[in-house]
Amino acid sequence: MDKKKVDFEKPKPELKHYMEKRIYVKIHCNRAIIGVLRGFDEYLNLVLDDAFDASHPENPQKIQLGQILIRGNSVLSLETVDPVQHKN
Repeated sequence: MDKKKVDFEKPKPELKHYMEKRIYVKIHCNRAIIGVLRGFDEYLNLVLDDAFDASHPENPQKIQLGQILIRGNSVLSLETVDPVQHKN
């Protein structure tokens, strides 16, 4: 039997519609961050600007984080806070 090597292409995150939009990112250890998406890569590493800790919504005082990098292996989920226009 011939064994053929099959190369699978790793899917890339489709986040270009979220660029320059405010997003909510849930990360491990029950933490959440809200910030403006400035960049990402194929590993889902995210660069957020004007970020703040949203882990405790009952706390009215926001903990400002500024510009941060979130490693892709820490991301559990993300969603937009701002409306997103999808171009066809």
